[in-house]
Amino acid sequence: MKNRSDTINRPPPQALDVERTLLGSCLTSADSLRLVVDGCRTSDFYSTSNQKIFSALSKMFAMQRPVDYTLLCEYLKSSGDLPACGDEAGVAEIAECLCTVSNIPHYINQLKEKSALRRLAEIGNRLQAQALDPDADAVKIVERMQTEISAINAGAASEIIFVPSWDNIPPEIPATLTIAENKILSPGNLCLIIAGAGHGKSAVCEAVCAAGINPEADSFSFAVNSGGLVCYIDTERSKQDHGRSWLRTMKRASVKNGSMPENLRFELISTLPSVTARRHYLQNIIALPNLRLLLLDGLADFVPDTNDAETSNAFLFWLLSEAKQRDFGIFATLHPNPTDPDKKARGHLGSEAMRRAESVLSIKKNVESGIRTISMDFAHGKNRNDADNAEASFCWEDTAGMFLSCDAPERPKGKTIAALDDVKSLIKTRGKWSFNELKRAIVENTRCSARTAATRITDAVGLDYLIKGMDGTYTAPDRPDNVIDWTQK
Repeated sequence: MKNRSDTINRPPPQALDVERTLLGSCLTSADSLRLVVDGCRTSDFYSTSNQKIFSALSKMFAMQRPVDYTLLCEYLKSSGDLPACGDEAGVAEIAECLCTVSNIPHYINQLKEKSALRRLAEIGNRLQAQALDPDADAVKIVERMQTEISAINAGAASEIIFVPSWDNIPPEIPATLTIAENKILSPGNLCLIIAGAGHGKSAVCEAVCAAGINPEADSFSFAVNSGGLVCYIDTERSKQDHGRSWLRTMKRASVKNGSMPENLRFELISTLPSVTARRHYLQNIIALPNLRLLLLDGLADFVPDTNDAETSNAFLFWLLSEAKQRDFGIFATLHPNPTDPDKKARGHLGSEAMRRAESVLSIKKNVESGIRTISMDFAHGKNRNDADNAEASFCWEDTAGMFLSCDAPERPKGKTIAALDDVKSLIKTRGKWSFNELKRAIVENTRCSARTAATRITDAVGLDYLIKGMDGTYTAPDRPDNVIDWTQK
């Protein structure tokens, strides 16, 4: 029988030669790189240096950057991981380990087997520790271990599949950014602002930057709780506009003339000639120490085509992976689809970004008063923190030379159905309209969400302000008291 102490002191299951062979093959062809990145996880590698190299290769693959020995070394150097990988000599040793593309699946299976055995060993250690607890519950321990072992059998990563229990609930993550004391962004997540040209997206970014410098600044109710570096990247404007924007931010944050805030980088990259150059620049920014909040004013300028699903998904995967690994939040702006009254963000990039985002806000512009209102109350608005629909308004002040916080515009009272232009035209031309047509007209004229518009239609039918026919269409009865305050929630 083997000595128990010998078993305990035995190193965990590993296959370092297999790890080096797979990583070295990634440097020989794009097909090898794709197979390894798709088939492996960072935790499958036992060696810390090999984990860092695989992580770097995965990110370069997601960014669609070319990969070879020299480029890998440059990437590791820019991220600060090259010394941990044995410098250029360590990477050179990896580059000498090769296998054919056809053999890569075989080596991946070997790697995963060792990875599964390590996880089983970890489960065994936890099982022993829990079983020796005087208050241990045998049934619960067995159930928990069975769940973890089943995850290994299914080939699922323990770091991806989370099985909650009484003793492993993650703590609440502090907010990186709030609006009106409502959490809208956490480290490792994304907050989107969707608005058209001239609605004040850049002014909102200025306000957030000012909040990062001075908590007492007029920041449109935003508060930055990062305690680190705030970096604003402008992808669209001219040098003159960007310079004026920086001056407004300094004025808003009450920064003295000649002083430079140490926790803010305020940069313009509209002159960079290509998407590749912008992505390379972004990678360098992300590698900055103590980065806590990244503002991207023009998210679409980092992909060649917002309608291309593959490149959009790869970019967002890479960006959010970096945010989670480096513990910073992302605040980004996007234009809406010009043909969508519900303000859906443009292209596949917009759809995927909205799906992944922690919160999605829009900026509503009151044409008469010029007041802008930041809100989640629109068809695609959301906040995963289940916070109230916090709103904040701002308007241009000539004396200050910039946008300042202000009260929300007064909601008009007693609007009739006929006062809504689109509905009025439908009444006159056809006399009735479908549910979707009516809902769309209400959304366009009151800037409420589609869900709110649907509720108003239901309420109007219940009050006999609208008549729903047997065919599902709606008409408005011809009566003088047919007045509904559509603007109320």
